[in-house]
Amino acid sequence: MKNNFALLFKRLSSETEEILLDNLETLKGGGDSDDTLDGGELDEVVITPDPDDEDETPPLDPDPEPDEDPFPEEDEENPWDDWEDHGDGSETDEQEEEEKTCTCEMQYKEIKEGENGEIPEIKDPSNTLGTLKNILSTQQSSLPNLVIHGDITQAGIDRQLNAVNRVASLVERIENSGMNIRIETSNNPNANGKGDGLTSKDLSTGEYVVNISSTGNGYADYVLLVHELVHVGQILDGQIGFDSAGKATMIGMEDEIKAYQTMYDLDAGIYGTPKIATASNIKSDYPNVYDNLPTKGGKCPVHG
Repeated sequence: MKNNFALLFKRLSSETEEILLDNLETLKGGGDSDDTLDGGELDEVVITPDPDDEDETPPLDPDPEPDEDPFPEEDEENPWDDWEDHGDGSETDEQEEEEKTCTCEMQYKEIKEGENGEIPEIKDPSNTLGTLKNILSTQQSSLPNLVIHGDITQAGIDRQLNAVNRVASLVERIENSGMNIRIETSNNPNANGKGDGLTSKDLSTGEYVVNISSTGNGYADYVLLVHELVHVGQILDGQIGFDSAGKATMIGMEDEIKAYQTMYDLDAGIYGTPKIATASNIKSDYPNVYDNLPTKGGKCPVHG
């Protein structure tokens, strides 16, 4: 059986070879062709470009515009843009402005005009404010005319004149404010033997009362009045209010430092050097008076 299989394989192999040779002849040039691929020659073909076609190709654009996006994105509303309208607790600026509440005295400020439309004068039965105004006016006139010699220096004159002018401007502002102010004085020094001052509100009349407890030293009383007038200016600036008992609110140590410094500047004169007001030296000069006062004062959210 093995020999018969070998003879059959040999016969099939021989027939296959003859078929391949016949096909090869056809690929070379066909069974009846005399021209073969390996022996024949082809005519030369020359392709000449058409001169009319040279300028038909457009030049390249050095700055080509980008092709329009075939799929442009459409503007869609961002669902987070309206988040404030969904109860997150945030508020617009207008809402916040409407909800601000005045905590100072400007909400009660009324200018009560007289028959001729004038602003009412400050009530000053002891003429304490009137005397202070005279002192300020005298110094404004005399200081520029002082002759520089000895201990009188131009720097001292300029410094004192600056202090006087600042206080005079403060007094003028308060007089033109329309606030109902009453100035009271008494010979009643504090426990430390020093003059004392207090600004409060008389709830029965709506008046702001500036009280000076004197030691009998006239000029010291006027300087002390300056201290309290600084506080009146702070009321106008929305930095001080009053509670239901007529006691000052929102006041801090920084407000006292400003009042004391203004007082020290005026009191120094042309010869001295103004004392520098600090929390520590104020508390040292007036023990137990400012111990519970916060460092920073408040301010009205509307007028401050």
